[in-house]
Amino acid sequence: MLFKSSKLFPIVIVLTLFGLLIIGCGKQGNRFNNGAPSIAITSYEGYDPLNPYTDPNEVTLFQQRIFWQANDPDGVIAGYAYRVIDSNNQPISTAGNLFIDSLGIDTPQSVLDKYGKGWVLHYKPGSDQTYPLSDPRSRKTIWTTSKYALVNFITSNALGLPDTTISRFEVICVDNRGLICEDKAVRTFRSYSGRPTCMLSTTKGDPDGKEVGTGIRLSFTLDDVDPFIQPTAWYYRFKIQKVNYADSVLISENPSNGWISTLNQPKINQFLLTKYTNPPINNDFNSAGVQQTFTRVVAEVVDLAGIISVPDTIKFAVKEGFHPKTLIHMKRVYALGSNHYIDYTDEATPEVWPYTIENDTQLFATPFFRDIDGYYTAVKSSNLKSWIRWGWHGEYGRPEPNITTITDDPYDKKVDVLLDEDTNKNYYSEITHFDIRLNGKPYNYPPFADSIFTDPGTGKRWLRVPVNSSLGQTIVLTNLPANTPDHPFHFFEVRAVDLQNEADPTPAEFKFKIVEPVSKAQQSGILVIDDDIHNVNFAPEDSIDARYANMLSGFSGTKVYRKRHNMIYSDTKNRQFALSDIQNFKLIIYHDDYTTTTPKFNIDQDAFALYLKNGGNMVISGGANMAGLVQSVVLARQRTFEQYFGLNYDTSSAISITNQIITNTWFVKAKSALTPYSDINLAFDINSTNPNPEPIYDGSQLIIDDPNEKNFVSLLNTRMGLGPITYFDSFVTDPSVKSIFTYVSKPVYSSYYCPPTLADFNRVNGKAIGIRKVTNNNACYILGFPLSYMTKSSAKQFMMNVLNDITAR
Repeated sequence: MLFKSSKLFPIVIVLTLFGLLIIGCGKQGNRFNNGAPSIAITSYEGYDPLNPYTDPNEVTLFQQRIFWQANDPDGVIAGYAYRVIDSNNQPISTAGNLFIDSLGIDTPQSVLDKYGKGWVLHYKPGSDQTYPLSDPRSRKTIWTTSKYALVNFITSNALGLPDTTISRFEVICVDNRGLICEDKAVRTFRSYSGRPTCMLSTTKGDPDGKEVGTGIRLSFTLDDVDPFIQPTAWYYRFKIQKVNYADSVLISENPSNGWISTLNQPKINQFLLTKYTNPPINNDFNSAGVQQTFTRVVAEVVDLAGIISVPDTIKFAVKEGFHPKTLIHMKRVYALGSNHYIDYTDEATPEVWPYTIENDTQLFATPFFRDIDGYYTAVKSSNLKSWIRWGWHGEYGRPEPNITTITDDPYDKKVDVLLDEDTNKNYYSEITHFDIRLNGKPYNYPPFADSIFTDPGTGKRWLRVPVNSSLGQTIVLTNLPANTPDHPFHFFEVRAVDLQNEADPTPAEFKFKIVEPVSKAQQSGILVIDDDIHNVNFAPEDSIDARYANMLSGFSGTKVYRKRHNMIYSDTKNRQFALSDIQNFKLIIYHDDYTTTTPKFNIDQDAFALYLKNGGNMVISGGANMAGLVQSVVLARQRTFEQYFGLNYDTSSAISITNQIITNTWFVKAKSALTPYSDINLAFDINSTNPNPEPIYDGSQLIIDDPNEKNFVSLLNTRMGLGPITYFDSFVTDPSVKSIFTYVSKPVYSSYYCPPTLADFNRVNGKAIGIRKVTNNNACYILGFPLSYMTKSSAKQFMMNVLNDITAR
């Protein structure tokens, strides 16, 4: 096999050479020749002498988007270069194509030899574009792969006034082997543009001669008349003048010759002025606070066509001493965790609250409660998160046709004014940063770890963050430890910093506590909440207080009495009871025994619901007002009475018999419906004129414990009955839910005041007026009659039964 292969090898070589000879037969020249590419402009504006349909006298808009098409017969097009030539046959810069290779440094020699210099410069692919094309460090080229150019032809004369000008656009191409096209594509444009209008103000409005601080930001606006083109400035320019206070006579001008341009500013339509900038703005008041001068700014706009506007001016008085006022928006400060939430949507706020899901239930964030000492509090859980929001005085308000009312309400419109903390004046500045501290240290936020500001005088250190940063006006705190006696609260501080670099000298503060949860086993004592409004005839405070004290006289543990209407502190939802305070008690007794007033239970029910969820126990006492209370909770989509008291989630589950204390006075007793509870009698003042009370419907008599007892409601003695009672018409079908008391009415034949009709008697007698729900977690009771109106011994016996229920679980 090896021998045969070696014999064939020379034959293969001969045949290969012969084939190459045949392939090349009939062809002449060098097979590596490169044909030049060609290029043509394909858009239709402008004058082209090779196109008979173009008009050399046509005037076009100054802004043109020019397209071209190139072709290479034996390769591909690698790039394009273009330039603008003026009427003097000189390459020129234009807005949007500002940088040209006027010296020919970045232009290939082949282009210089054939067409000359002045081509528009572009960044090379992958270049660092933080360097402008005018910077020697930038990597630039005349070539671009774009197949069109947006060109703004100059249509102004030497004075910057509108003029019809003739400009020439030229474009060339290069192929992938570096060969330049034989002929450039050219189009001539006769262009015109109208004169623009410049409008000068500050970013916070026109001061119109008023006082401003030592830090403002000029704001420039362009209005143009050219059709079909978005009004756009090339740049703005301005001068700062000092004029006499009395007659506005010019004193000085900065700069003294020429203008300050915004061309190289990050935003060409804004310019920051402070006492430290170049140029600066200086005080217009003397050391005695008397105004001596005005500061006047004169500004013009140069549009994309190079036309200069008529000047515009603003005038103001620069004054030192202004500073911002920082606000913590307590309406938007809230927390969310397993021990701090609400399970209903809060219609009182337009905000969408953060939420989490636990056991298929949506739990929403809620504001911090406020405890008995005035601290905002939340009960700790492993998943507790706290949101704090802040801003400045003047940020929010209500705009009206002629005036804007500053409200500082974060749910109003953002009007973005900055008012001085001391004088309440708008000083036309802006907030630039916020300084933040938590528990006496700069807040720890790694993305801004190097942004620590130290007060020169005090040495106090802050985390300084830009107003528009991710941490600009809100913070979310997690994993905060529970407070201890050594560290009784967490302390958040924030202050605003304005364009003057002035920080609020009185930072906003938020002191709050994270409290350890109290387990069911740790609870002890009784909290009595008095929601009665004092009324000398129907709810005298001293008498009701004495009645509840008597009911609990057999309990030897801690008893705390709090009157809701006398409490000092409330939170942002007007809640006056904090879970951190009430979670310590084994039992809460809540009463509003002024039977026709509106209880505030629904306002405080957020804390009560969390207390019950964590194993608390509760008794609620009232009268006809219990129906309104239940309805208000249901209408707010709060399911507290369904979950813990056993009432159906329905506004008709509780019904008042009457809301008038002097009518329908049929109620005389709460009859026991469940062992071991005893009847609870309405207290009467039996005297010598009525020594033998008549029998009532259940076969008993109208009696009291002590013939000498004087009921504090005199109408009960004259009418021998009570009107404002609530009965419970529907409750949950559950073994844990029981009716414990029913309504006992006067008989229809009663000789006492206003007996019921037979229809009324049948409607109310025997209705459930006391409900109990007892589970392994809670014992909860709601009474549709006021305990303080009942005989002392029967009311006390009821409380002893409640305490036995709680102890037995």
